[in-house]
Amino acid sequence: MLLTSRKIELPLSLQQGQRWLRGTWVIFRRDLLDILRDWRLISPLALLLCIFPVLALLSAEAATRYLAQFGAELISERLLPFLALATGFLPLTVCLIIPLETFVGEKERRTLEPLLAAPVSDLQLYIGKGLAALIVPTVTSLLGVTIYLIILAVRRALPLEPALVLSLYAILSMHAVVMVAGAIVISTQSYSVRGANLLNSFIILPLSMLLVLESSLLFWGSYRLLVVILCILLAYAVLLVRMGVALFNREQLLSAEFDTLDLQGMAREFWRALRAGDPEGWPRSRWDFLWGPIRRSGGALATLALLGVMGFVLGWSLTPEMASRPTETILEQVRSELQNLWGSLAFPLTAWGLFIHNLRAVLVNALFGTFSLGLWVAFYPVGLMGLVGTLLRTFFAVDPSLGIAGILAVLPHGLIELPAVGLVFAGTLRLGLTLLTPPHPRSLRNRLLLALADWLKLLGIAIPLLLLAAWIEVHVTPYLALRWLAARLP
Repeated sequence: MLLTSRKIELPLSLQQGQRWLRGTWVIFRRDLLDILRDWRLISPLALLLCIFPVLALLSAEAATRYLAQFGAELISERLLPFLALATGFLPLTVCLIIPLETFVGEKERRTLEPLLAAPVSDLQLYIGKGLAALIVPTVTSLLGVTIYLIILAVRRALPLEPALVLSLYAILSMHAVVMVAGAIVISTQSYSVRGANLLNSFIILPLSMLLVLESSLLFWGSYRLLVVILCILLAYAVLLVRMGVALFNREQLLSAEFDTLDLQGMAREFWRALRAGDPEGWPRSRWDFLWGPIRRSGGALATLALLGVMGFVLGWSLTPEMASRPTETILEQVRSELQNLWGSLAFPLTAWGLFIHNLRAVLVNALFGTFSLGLWVAFYPVGLMGLVGTLLRTFFAVDPSLGIAGILAVLPHGLIELPAVGLVFAGTLRLGLTLLTPPHPRSLRNRLLLALADWLKLLGIAIPLLLLAAWIEVHVTPYLALRWLAARLP
């Protein structure tokens, strides 16, 4: 019997996937070898890994001896995780030059043109170089904290709890991903290594302050809140990677030598968007000046509404059952709490004072939402409506009449205030997510200016609604709630 061998043919989609992975691997391997062959980078990192953990340990022992004079040995032991984070974070900041030079460094060295001419897609090029730039900072950071923990374990200075070790590795890994993703975005949009290094401070400073917060959480053992912060960092990592992929353009990297700040052109384009709306769209009616921004922000508004409903359901369902208590006791406690709240208010309890307070809160949260790429305003309705759901569930558990009074205390002005706040936050979410949208025939500058003009129009719509809601909240809502309580409860 004759045995004949024949080549097994793979499906077309599988062959394409293999070719895609092979091209990405070639880019990744090339960049990683270039990094490891650079002795001017590897030698300082190796020296830093050998010296800094020992310096951190000597500092910890000096702090322990000093605090032992006052009987505060427990505080000195809780400070050791902070030094572990510092031991891993310092090599990470030093290695940040690697992702910063991923694209702009090769452009200055005249090695980017042959790479961009390779038969690989933009996504393959971005992922291959991004993974190569991520490996060395992450490994260096984790190796530094591992050396420090090994020294502590050998000297028996700190019991290595699994939760503490996992928290240290998770914090440093997520910081590495976020910092490298942000540095690659800066590298793709910069025209010189000098400019990229100057923008590097906008990555290091916020994450350094966040590291202090995470260290305090480790000090107090608040691991649940630490998990929430890590989830937020993961969301930012995904957003930054999405931004880098959306903004990456190999033709722009090759053609653009410098960028000028055309303030006059930006002002002219912004005024055109503010006056006429979308210059590429046709006005559908005479009210399109006001209806157009709402229509263009409809997707963001629907997303915020869905998140608000989700927060209310979570707050309602996760509220624990309360033991039955007399209604008079609950009302007396609520009355005393309201008196304390009114006494501590930083604004007069009038319609105008409440309007100014709400407007200031909306503007501050919108500012945070813009700088957080829309993530802050996405979490805001979840927390706000979750609190409302928790309070209403608590009121209904005490007495159904008290629950209906809670609805009357929220619904009259909430029917106007929530849509007004939702309009402003929808414009903020759209403004933050504009950087994450895929490539578009219209330039990124024009899309940002149109989103900013629409946000100002939505704010103009929301201001009179907030004023009306403040008047209702002061003059109508308390009357309805108290009238209901007086008629139903003894």
